[in-house]
Amino acid sequence: MTGNQTSSSSWSWSTLPPEVLDGSCRRVTAVAAAFAGLWVFALLMGNAAPLLLGTETSWMTDRSYARAYNSLAAIGLVLSLALAVYAARFHRNRTRLLDIGLGYYVLTAFLVSLVTLWYPQPRPTGISWVAFIIVVYPSIAPSTPAKVLMAALIAATSDPLSLWFASSRGIEIPYSSLEFAWLLIPNYLAAFIAVIPVRIIGGLGRQVSKAKELGSYRLGNLLGEGGMGAVYHAEHRLLARPAAIKLIKPELLDPASGAHAVERFRREAEAAAALSSPHTISLYDFGATDDGTFYYVMELLDGVDAEHLVEHHGPQPVARVVHLLTQATASLAEAHARGMVHRDVKPSNVFVSRLGLEKDFVKILDFGIVALRHGGRAGGQAKLTAADALAGTPNIMAPEVAVGDREPDPRVDVYALGCLAYWLLTGERVFEGSTPIQVLLKHANEPPRRPSERSPYPDATLLDDLVLQCLAKDPAERPRDAGHLGQLLRGIALEEVWTQEDAELWWSQHHPEGLAMGPCDQGHVIPMHRT
Repeated sequence: MTGNQTSSSSWSWSTLPPEVLDGSCRRVTAVAAAFAGLWVFALLMGNAAPLLLGTETSWMTDRSYARAYNSLAAIGLVLSLALAVYAARFHRNRTRLLDIGLGYYVLTAFLVSLVTLWYPQPRPTGISWVAFIIVVYPSIAPSTPAKVLMAALIAATSDPLSLWFASSRGIEIPYSSLEFAWLLIPNYLAAFIAVIPVRIIGGLGRQVSKAKELGSYRLGNLLGEGGMGAVYHAEHRLLARPAAIKLIKPELLDPASGAHAVERFRREAEAAAALSSPHTISLYDFGATDDGTFYYVMELLDGVDAEHLVEHHGPQPVARVVHLLTQATASLAEAHARGMVHRDVKPSNVFVSRLGLEKDFVKILDFGIVALRHGGRAGGQAKLTAADALAGTPNIMAPEVAVGDREPDPRVDVYALGCLAYWLLTGERVFEGSTPIQVLLKHANEPPRRPSERSPYPDATLLDDLVLQCLAKDPAERPRDAGHLGQLLRGIALEEVWTQEDAELWWSQHHPEGLAMGPCDQGHVIPMHRT
């Protein structure tokens, strides 16, 4: 037997594919809750049905059986609820959870067997409820085939053990050898049958794992989804380097817009690859799989975007705002020098991260609607939006873009940086409206309030003039590009500067080490525990 074959066998019988393991753990809660409901139903039917029907049964006359029935059903209910709560809230080790689930599975089979065979009937008819439990539980929350087979065989012995227990209490067992075999054989057949769906589910999980390998990278958890696609955590199979992979499937798109979306995706990858600023998201790889899935691999960031930063921690000190904006202008200055205009510098595309030993290191994300001016290098001057469509986000859209009277230039990004500064300083948008059209009209026509009027920090007045200059209706009155804005930011005479010591203190208090977050468009980023 070759090494690969040995590995495959071990994988099939003693391990679970990650996708199956995750799904099985999530379903333990559901199956335990379902069994709890069945035990409640058994208690209600056992106690209420004879009274409602007005019939004299052994249940009504045999108080010892009534006590046993209620006690066993109550134990089953308590065990089910305990497992459901543990699985939903307290478990940390997924393998241990599945092992505990198998223990619960065996105990449930014994409880059901004791209930049905407390007083064995003269002729066993039909198939035992134990056989049903043996097959159903591992089909919903599978463990490894080897463990399932072992647990199922133990559960199958519950009927003979219940008969032995009845005999030890002096109850006569009214079965012939043939009837005894009829009682037991279905249980043991069910134990072997239970392994079949587990093997099938495991095989499907391995196919999913294989399908989720892109080039040298293996996909992990979903980090987020947005207008451009989905972003997954990934690792290089040889280097074990963490990364984020962004995917788009052309066949899932509207045929009328699919070609534009694919071109937009390609443009974002080429634009990011053409930039080398440390403040621009780094691109590792780009390509398409055999099934037409487009993807590119980028660095996995550890931190939080500016949208969530303010939503969770409120307006930021002026010194920190200047520190963050200066880094953002460094990324966009290179893009502007290369003939690119980002056009979507919204807070969720400005990522505040931990990079090595540095804290508050800014990365600009999502060049998906980048506009290329003369001399641009990322794929020509192709237009990706319909004539009557606006590309970008209304809350940060420059007036000239909102009214559509000129082609975008770097001053569009300068306007967006002014909106970003306003958000960081005040925790509020420059303009609010009940509809995107109302917001666009305000950007085009209404003068903004000074940020110091809405900021809790008195020294916000230091940024009033520069922010309002960035938000000027006339592009000619704004800084000419991000490089120019960066120079103006560095020229502000701050009373105090934001240092690495300040950043270290803030991160240690609000975001301790151990949470990684990945970048994706539209700002949908989900925390993910490191492994």
